[in-house]
Order: sequence, then structure tokens, then C-alpha cells
Amino acid sequence: MNTELSSSVPPEPSPQTPLTARERVLIEQLRQRPAMMERVQSILAIAEEAHGEMTADQVEGLLVEEMRKLGNATLRDWAGDVQERLTAKLRQKEASLRSRKKKR
Repeated sequence: MNTELSSSVPPEPSPQTPLTARERVLIEQLRQRPAMMERVQSILAIAEEAHGEMTADQVEGLLVEEMRKLGNATLRDWAGDVQERLTAKLRQKEASLRSRKKKR
């Protein structure tokens, strides 16, 4: 079973079908989170390329793995955002707060 699906780039939307406001917001959000964008693209690639060449079990296995990766990417992004916000709050609260590194 080939678990590496080619990452095909979808065609640009035609001028007759402009993006909705909701689609533009989604695209901007994904641009800010490249790891999540990569996972979503992988899921879409599985959906597009799994037309009868694989069994339902194989497709399900690929989708489950991609969903796990999406969950991990989401949690990493979330944790990074939380850490940045907490650090900014602490620094704002205590201007003299300094980051210390262990001396060797």
C-alpha cells in the first residue's frame, strides 16, 4: 500500500467563482498555521486519489493517521500560542522579569 500520496495543487478558482468571505478567512487561518494546512491538504489528497484503487479499510487507515497528525499539529500550535500569551502577560506584569539560562 502506498501511504505517500502525491500532494497535488488544486487549480485556482475561476474568475466566475470568487471566494466567499468564509473561504478567505479559512485560507488566511491556514496560512498562519502551515502545519495544519499541510495536514488538511493531505486529507484532501486522500479523498481525491482514493477512487476505487484502495479498500475502505486502507482509506480509513490513511485518514485516521492524518487526523492524528492534524490533532498533534493543532495541539502544538495551541500550546505555542498559550506559552507566548502567558510569557507576554508575565513580562507585562513584571517588567524586570528576565529569562535566565543555566550557566555552564
